[in-house]
Amino acid sequence: MADWHAGDVRFLAMTQLGERYRRYRLPDPDDEAAMAGSFRRYGQLTPLVVCLREETYEVLDGFKRLVAARKILDHPVCMAVTPAAVAAVRYAGISGKAMAARLARSGAQCAQVPRQIATREFIRRSHELGLHVHVWTLNTRQEIERALDLGADGVMTDDIVLLRDILIERGQWNPRVSV
Repeated sequence: MADWHAGDVRFLAMTQLGERYRRYRLPDPDDEAAMAGSFRRYGQLTPLVVCLREETYEVLDGFKRLVAARKILDHPVCMAVTPAAVAAVRYAGISGKAMAARLARSGAQCAQVPRQIATREFIRRSHELGLHVHVWTLNTRQEIERALDLGADGVMTDDIVLLRDILIERGQWNPRVSV
């Protein structure tokens, strides 16, 4: 933990989080249900505040978000690497077993980066480390096609119809069927 500085953002698997301090919060089932509904609609789990106590990450703030995620998710949440890890992959060219092991321990599964960082080399290095690359925010056909041609695994856009059309044209459209 010596490399963990104040203000750093860390991505942890939900299974790594303890709830020792939950007893100091008043449970509110209505609020928890509303949070789960919001999460279902918008798909975003905002950060939780945690501390490290006796080698366990304990939640300090964000219990409703955590409860909501646990209630509705039947699969793991894709966690992104920290900005420091993105910089390490981009600038230092760090790859190999040490970086891969560190990223695996963090629970990170992807790098979410702006188009300027998503070069062919960055995407290659990320893939070597077992990370998917999601590029943001691409709103033109040229930007989206370039990112996909470079090997990006995901695209964030304000124009989802354009993205869908491009993916259909490429034979990469795989809509999730709701039951």
